[in-house]
Amino acid sequence: MSLVPVKEYADAAEMMAAYAARKRRLFPKLTVVSREAVGLPPPKQEPSVAAESSPEDVTDIPNFLALRPKATDWLDSAPKAAFRMSDASIILKLVCEHMGVSVRELKSDRRTRDVLRPRQIAFWLMRRCTKLSLPVMGRKLGGRDHTTALHSVRFIDNLRAENPEIRELTDMLFRKAEAEIYPDDSAEGEQ
Repeated sequence: MSLVPVKEYADAAEMMAAYAARKRRLFPKLTVVSREAVGLPPPKQEPSVAAESSPEDVTDIPNFLALRPKATDWLDSAPKAAFRMSDASIILKLVCEHMGVSVRELKSDRRTRDVLRPRQIAFWLMRRCTKLSLPVMGRKLGGRDHTTALHSVRFIDNLRAENPEIRELTDMLFRKAEAEIYPDDSAEGEQ
């Protein structure tokens, strides 16, 4: 049941006429009234003198746009630290370069040892070098759960205690990651 009665039209012309009548009723035309009809004097027209222009005249005009202070872009005012890679990206790049896998493989669903071990090392490095939470670390490495990140960190800790090669590898990657993440701290330590 409709609140508005539905009108049945016999043909398209009748429908268009009804539409035009509604449009005129809802949107009346504005009438333009001349200044004389209202009693206002006509606008004053000043005589225009066309001046001849030459190329020399154009060069004598000062460029006021050049005198305006240059608009600074947000790129110019942003600190340089805003453009460096994120800490997680630095760690992923280091692990990928050293372990011979790609970031895409680290983030993939593959669980083979050649991908799993570098992923676990990346989790361990993120835990040691950054302040990222476990869920954020999991999202950075392919949308994994925080328990996967925690298991990886604990697994590498246990492996470091048993295997001196893994300890040397993770220590070396840790030093490189810290040097790239905190470049100012390492420069002060050398002096």
